[in-house]
Amino acid sequence: RAWIAEPKEMLPWVRGWGSDVEALEPEKLREALKKTTIGLNKLYQTMTTTSKLPYQLLYAKTNADNQNEIHLLLYHLIDVGQVALVMWQDVLTDGIRQGLAEMLNLSVTDAGRFIAFLAALHDLGKAFPGYQKKYSALHLQKELQKAGLKLTGNGKAYEKTFPHGTVSTWALKELLPESIGLDKTFAYWIAVAIGGHHGSWPAPRATDRLEEHGEEWDNARRDLLWEVRAVFQPPQVVTPPIGKTELNTFLTIFSGLVSVADWLGSRNKECFGFVEEVMPTRQYAAQSAQKAQESLKDLGWLGWQPDGQTLSFGDAFAYLNFKSPRGVQTRVIEAAKNIQSPALLILEAPTGIGKTEAALYLADSWLQKNKGRGLYVAMPTQATSNQMFKRIGNFLNHRYPDEAVNFHLVHGQAAWEDELKKEIKLQSIGDDKIAAVQAEGWFMPRKRTLLAPFGVGTVDQTFMSILQTRHFFVRLFGLSHKVIIFDEVHAYDTFMNTLFTRLLEWLNAIGASVIILSATLPAKTRRELVKAYTTKEIPDKPADYPTLTIAEAGNEPEIIELVESDDVPDDVTLGLSWDVGRKPAEIGDYLQKELAKGGCAAVICNTVRRAQEIYRVLDEARQNGDLDIPEGDLILFHARFPPIWRKDIEDRVLKKFSKPNKDGKSPHRPPRSIVVATQVIEQSLDLDFDLMLTDLAPIDLIIQRAGRLHRHDRSEQERYGLPRQLAIIPPKMNDDGIPQFKRKRDVYEPYILLRSYLALHHREKITIPGGTTDLIEFVYGNLLNEIELSAGWQETLKAAEKDMIKEDRDAKRKAGKQLVLPPGKSVLKQRNENLDEDNPEVHSALRVQTRDIGPSTSLVCLHQEGEKLFIYGKEGKIYVNLANINHYTVKLLQQNTLTTQHKGLVYYFIEQPSQASWQKEAALRYCRPVIFENGIYDDHPKYILELNKKFGLEVIKKEDV
Repeated sequence: RAWIAEPKEMLPWVRGWGSDVEALEPEKLREALKKTTIGLNKLYQTMTTTSKLPYQLLYAKTNADNQNEIHLLLYHLIDVGQVALVMWQDVLTDGIRQGLAEMLNLSVTDAGRFIAFLAALHDLGKAFPGYQKKYSALHLQKELQKAGLKLTGNGKAYEKTFPHGTVSTWALKELLPESIGLDKTFAYWIAVAIGGHHGSWPAPRATDRLEEHGEEWDNARRDLLWEVRAVFQPPQVVTPPIGKTELNTFLTIFSGLVSVADWLGSRNKECFGFVEEVMPTRQYAAQSAQKAQESLKDLGWLGWQPDGQTLSFGDAFAYLNFKSPRGVQTRVIEAAKNIQSPALLILEAPTGIGKTEAALYLADSWLQKNKGRGLYVAMPTQATSNQMFKRIGNFLNHRYPDEAVNFHLVHGQAAWEDELKKEIKLQSIGDDKIAAVQAEGWFMPRKRTLLAPFGVGTVDQTFMSILQTRHFFVRLFGLSHKVIIFDEVHAYDTFMNTLFTRLLEWLNAIGASVIILSATLPAKTRRELVKAYTTKEIPDKPADYPTLTIAEAGNEPEIIELVESDDVPDDVTLGLSWDVGRKPAEIGDYLQKELAKGGCAAVICNTVRRAQEIYRVLDEARQNGDLDIPEGDLILFHARFPPIWRKDIEDRVLKKFSKPNKDGKSPHRPPRSIVVATQVIEQSLDLDFDLMLTDLAPIDLIIQRAGRLHRHDRSEQERYGLPRQLAIIPPKMNDDGIPQFKRKRDVYEPYILLRSYLALHHREKITIPGGTTDLIEFVYGNLLNEIELSAGWQETLKAAEKDMIKEDRDAKRKAGKQLVLPPGKSVLKQRNENLDEDNPEVHSALRVQTRDIGPSTSLVCLHQEGEKLFIYGKEGKIYVNLANINHYTVKLLQQNTLTTQHKGLVYYFIEQPSQASWQKEAALRYCRPVIFENGIYDDHPKYILELNKKFGLEVIKKEDV
């Protein structure tokens, strides 16, 4: 009687969930069904012609090594649903579970079953002729035909036109309201979110031309859904999230979760196997649940979870011998430790007061109190990421000594970092004594790395989460309910700030708290960041430096001035010198004079080429005896060295010029030395110089560079009598004494450079940190209006400002074209351009950009020796056979790879053939080999490339030789 009244309700019961029926022999079951006269004729006819029901014939996966080995579609759906359920129960934290459950007005348990059920349905679109005809085994196609599932048309072509994700959307928008009573509009958006599990949500009207292929296919999809429903038993009353922002947030996080569950549930070779033989659904579901648990445990997903326990500051940093927080740290922690997430905190303070430790302590406290999912530290460059990676690793090892904490370095060159490689190797051999902080191999592909609970990397990886790339929502899912620390934010330009403000909108929506650290921020920038995250305004006025800004849910943003903290550095006077000449020879004469008694100097240049020019003149003077500097203590440091050499230079610089030992001594600090560098020493590296020369740069970067001057306490004798003085290398001037800046030559925005020059050129000294706010607001605010300028200056500034406004407008437009819509807009209706993340060969309009730079290409620097090729490793030359590479060779080749934006090189090398053996290696696929002979590459029609350990890569016009 139940069967007759609700036949759909009974299907799962008969097919594996009723013990009485399950015990019947197949022939006896057929006899029982044959006697039923209402509603069962078709079912009887099917079962008398085949031992399997139609939906039990459909496949989802094939073994790439054996095409005849398949995994049934029903079982793959169950696998993915079980993975989603284990993720919900054992991977996601209380904070995100509770947040998603509240959006659906469900209990945490019901919400988990609902999401697992929906995730399982991701591949329902594979129950379609287009997909099933792709399979090559004729015997299976014959069985499908025999069961009434006709296979028509060209399978591969149809699947290309209507991917199975789109078919899933098409089917589910009707089946979900029918099967579990979902609101039709909500069901439609859920269907779209599920259909995007391969990286892009189906575009609006994408399903309009899909055709029905008969009642048998409809029934097969319906039967699959009811089987899945019987396994996961979703709740029957689900309320859609209220409001567009909350709906889009839920759908975005849900899309990311489904994609991840599908990746994990597709580990057939490693975990779930290939199952073609039919078994009772309940039996397979139990088997799948166990394998899902084992799979996630094997991959390191069942490690760290917040336990709600917080530490004192002294206990958190006992490994650094910090007994208690200092003045600024104390005020910041007291003001922010109890705020409710999601929240935004902006800390602007000078270097050396412990901003990073304060941020780490707060992040850890917030994670514990709010049951957050982890921490990501976003740095402006790969070099600063590498430095921070070690610091965060030390903190996590101390903080969680007895837990497996999944921790990653996230940037393009991260795969070859020795520390990371060591952790992966230790994990893979199952050593019981391995470090608790582990880098699980499964997380390594860049789309998935942000899923790890803890990570350090470039800010670019977070920007990818709001750009129109495939699987951008996986990155947003990875960032959701974490704490994100953005360091060195003052280094962002207009293009990056446009991306950053959109990212802040999404981070607030997905429950991520944000801590922004900066040496200095203009009041305007601070106001824009707070508004992006909270939609609320803060006063448009400068605050005394250092400053803490707090914005949390339900409260008005608050600005707290920290000037009265005990450990704010006393104001120091920094002398300014304009006596140094611009020419490299004049710079050499200045250094020889100033370092006559000794001392360590830094020359910071705005471009690599200028650094190489100055270093060449200094090195020639050294060799001629005109500059008294030992060979090993005249160092060139820039980003155009292959990583294997650059890492060695960075280590040498840190060893010579970093903080003194605990006894106050610096045994490796030379008595006289010069480092000629670019911006690589401007941020994050703890370096200390007695004398500094710098090209003119924006005022905030000048202040940042000055932070490396007399950074640590040393006696006057150790400073060789050198005062705290910054020598600014004068820019090119016109006849009226007005600087002539060009964006390409001088790197930075000419209007900002002009205002920075005006802020400094008449001064003999500046006061830091007390004068920082006035200097910043003079350049970025309204203080310039208070001084009188000549007509020439006014005209120059007006023209430069006009150009900057146009450049900013173009940068915002270019950035905006690739942005995902904000969470309050119709995000799922937006067409995803699927911008390419890796391939430099595609047109710039089809390639994602996280920075406003031109196209680039990666060159693998190889060296010819007779008939052999070699690269450099730590021990010297390593001979390679490019036709036969392995994981170790790939790592070595990456260490010898340079990325260039030089247009003449980019377009030339993109046209050259890549190495065939590299096509299967993601790290090398788009790289080009460059073979140097005696350090020279001369095959380019216009340029000669020279590469050596002294100068790095030099690009020389042939006409200049």
